[in-house]
Amino acid sequence: MPTQGNSLTLSCLIQDVVNDNSITWFVPKSIIGTANCYRLSGFCTGSTPGYTYTVNQSGAYLDITSINRYQDEGTWKCSYRGSDGLDTVRAINITVYTLPSQLIYTIDVQAPMDLSTSNLTLQCKTSSCTNPVPFIKWYYKIQTSPIISGVYSVGISITSSDGSCSSQEKLYTSTLQIPMYTTWSDNSDKNVTFYCRTEYPDPSRNIQSTDSGTVRFAVAVTSVILSIYASEVVFYEGYPQMMTCISSPSRPISTIRWFLGSSPLTNNITTTNTIDNTGLYILTSQIFLTLMRNASNQQIKCEGFIGGQQAVTSMEKPSVNVWYKPSKPLIREYGAVNSGFPWLENMTRTLQCYSSDYGNPGANLTWLTDRGVMDTMNNLVIIGLMPSDDNRKISCKLFNRFTSDKNIDVLSDPVMLNIEYYPIILYNASVHLLVNETQSLSVLCVAKGNPKPQLIQWKNQPNSIALRLDNISRIHKGTYTCEATAFSSKYGTITSQKQLDIIVQYAPDVKVTLNGSKQQNETAILICEAQGIPAQYTFYTWIQMWEDTVVRTGLQGATSASQNTITIDSLSLESMGTYICTANNGITGINGTINQTGSGSLNITGIPNILVNSTLFFGELGMSVSITIPLYSNPVIESIVFQRNGTEIINSSRTLTLLTWEIVNYAFYGSMVKLKAQKAHLIIQNLTHGDFVNYILELRNSIGKTFFRFKLDAFEPNVYKSPESSVAGIAGGISAGIVIILGLIIGMFIWRRNLCMNKCEHVTDKDIKQEQEVRKNQTSSSPLKEDVASGNEYEGLHFTDTEVNQYLELNVMTTENTENSDKRSPESDSYEKLHPYANNDIQMYSTLKIPAKDSQKVYENAG
Repeated sequence: MPTQGNSLTLSCLIQDVVNDNSITWFVPKSIIGTANCYRLSGFCTGSTPGYTYTVNQSGAYLDITSINRYQDEGTWKCSYRGSDGLDTVRAINITVYTLPSQLIYTIDVQAPMDLSTSNLTLQCKTSSCTNPVPFIKWYYKIQTSPIISGVYSVGISITSSDGSCSSQEKLYTSTLQIPMYTTWSDNSDKNVTFYCRTEYPDPSRNIQSTDSGTVRFAVAVTSVILSIYASEVVFYEGYPQMMTCISSPSRPISTIRWFLGSSPLTNNITTTNTIDNTGLYILTSQIFLTLMRNASNQQIKCEGFIGGQQAVTSMEKPSVNVWYKPSKPLIREYGAVNSGFPWLENMTRTLQCYSSDYGNPGANLTWLTDRGVMDTMNNLVIIGLMPSDDNRKISCKLFNRFTSDKNIDVLSDPVMLNIEYYPIILYNASVHLLVNETQSLSVLCVAKGNPKPQLIQWKNQPNSIALRLDNISRIHKGTYTCEATAFSSKYGTITSQKQLDIIVQYAPDVKVTLNGSKQQNETAILICEAQGIPAQYTFYTWIQMWEDTVVRTGLQGATSASQNTITIDSLSLESMGTYICTANNGITGINGTINQTGSGSLNITGIPNILVNSTLFFGELGMSVSITIPLYSNPVIESIVFQRNGTEIINSSRTLTLLTWEIVNYAFYGSMVKLKAQKAHLIIQNLTHGDFVNYILELRNSIGKTFFRFKLDAFEPNVYKSPESSVAGIAGGISAGIVIILGLIIGMFIWRRNLCMNKCEHVTDKDIKQEQEVRKNQTSSSPLKEDVASGNEYEGLHFTDTEVNQYLELNVMTTENTENSDKRSPESDSYEKLHPYANNDIQMYSTLKIPAKDSQKVYENAG
């Protein structure tokens, strides 16, 4: 590297030279005399101080003692001739350098320079005149571990100035310009130290700037993130919606731009920034977009950058889908030939709901009335128009996600239906009218309709709107019809009818029928049937009557829906009579009562019945006797035969047999009835010993025979017998007697005179008076008088073996009205508490039933 004032040796290496004199140096300028070459001999002569020429076997050498730019700078040539006689020329260009003594760094190095805030210019200047133009490099160094360093080659320029320099020399300045926002190669936040140094061919001649400067590089945006990760974003037309875009860390603070399609968005944007833990800035941009439907299908995106950096676009670029409400719908009649109101009842009509724009998403629809939702089809088909449709308001409603999310109703204007319909007939009563027999009713027939009915009348009672029925009977049941007529200008005459069903409720007709046998000892079934409306009956227990006498009550039957059945087993004479069934259905009958009765007679047939239990009769020798045996027969008696010791008695002057009709008091189940019966009479005059024997009465009717065996015994003096021979002989058969103590405490008590078995009649007032008359006519020694005396005993009632399971019924009567007088007060623990029944009346009876089995027991009346 030739340097001004320094020595320099030029070497010309030669081969196969002819001789040294053939070697010639040609200098750049004619500075040696007039010649411009050096050689040992030949063409060049003379010498110039400062140049020394030498030759050896290797080459020719030219030593320059002190290089001078003005005479040494240029192309030096070395020429020699070889053995082949050809000349060879070698050349070298010499530049003479003037080197600066220093490189001066001209930027303040005390504070770091920041590319995020400004452009930076760094300079290195030569301290002295220099030639040629120096080659200055800029170096960087990053204080990391290990240290990173290298050449920075971007933005470098060099300038010169003449200053006080000589020709061809200048003062030079190397400038490094780094634009604002420049980032380091890895876009990291770096502090980089810069310095400069010359670069000459001889490294030993290089110099480095005395100072350096530290530069902080910017950090560019590498990404932006949009808050929408889907491929589509939904907007509600006219409603603002916020979107967010966030930049990556940068320095300085980045800028974020928004785009809809290719159009920038600049309104309603807010930004905030935060600093991360490395000191970099993160920018958050929020935009409030209010889009209309024409924005659909465009992409929305955001971009981030710093300074003049190439913007970074968000990876998310969702397509916009703007939802909006449908247009207001309209209603029109669809598909009708004779369209237009009014419509007629029972017709089918179709309304159509349509809109010019069904919105986004596409709308569904529903039909609404002032009475609720009707349908959800586009076409509303109204099948069978009804009167209730008249004046009904109908509208249709379009709805989609927009309307439902924003709670918006999109409704058509309502259409009011005009329905002409057949008159509607109204009653002031139910169409199924229940009335009770004997009641009255009045039913008004009125009608309404569109058009208004002009003629209303009952077909049963023309020209009247009132149907009146007085004192209703069951014949009034049936169907009644009211008719109403209206007149339509479009459809003509329209008429309707309405029926009224009158159901007459009446108390049941109660009927008793006999099913089964009427013959003695068999079974009869009495069926009580009720027929009425309603057909729900309450049946009561049966009553058995004989004429006006109640025989039995509380007879329980088996009840079904409309029948009550009583079964009578082992028919006997007592089973005869009228059986009364009572039922009701809750309706009062024309007789003014709720309970209705029906009756049926049960007339028992069988062999003749003997109405007396006595088989012993008494007569007095030489006297006459009349034996009367009451009997009942159905069918009637065909013949009677009395036999004495097996021989039929024939009517004669001494004996007479006859059959008479009489009303007999007879007990049916303990109740005395008047029975139209017969009496078989046997009259024997002038009784002889041969008459006191056994007799048989043979009775025959069309069903069979009955035999009654009895005995006529001689009258025993001093033994009281009942004056009525027909009931006088009931004792006998049981050896042990029944002792009866009659205690007369209050009033006068009279034992019933006829002490018969369970077929006896009750004592009446007439019987008492007759008994008192008998007493008056009897002597004081009469057994009867003694029997009823206070504190006396009466013994002598005996039962036969066949009568042992029957009852003896004793009656005590007082002639005074006594409250609670019939109370048992046993005198000792040996007495049983008995509970006879009493009737508190003007005359009171105390009745006690004594089983025949209770032999040898003592009973006391403590009335």
